[in-house]
Amino acid sequence: SQTIGAYGREFAKTAKLDPKFHGWLIDAEEWRRVGDYNTRVVITPGKTEELCGRAREFIEAAEKYLGKGTP
Repeated sequence: SQTIGAYGREFAKTAKLDPKFHGWLIDAEEWRRVGDYNTRVVITPGKTEELCGRAREFIEAAEKYLGKGTP
């Protein structure tokens, strides 16, 4: 939760990176908790693909922000 809060302050509120990533980070953390602790919920392949796609998009944006770009 500290990382999520810091990301919100440093990158989402300042719009250094698209604020949607902050929401995605919060959502991903919730799904991580579900996967770790809730044995009754099934995480579908579609949801997994969605979360992985979001992660890839975030990594691309972070690399661009850091000046590295993607090959």
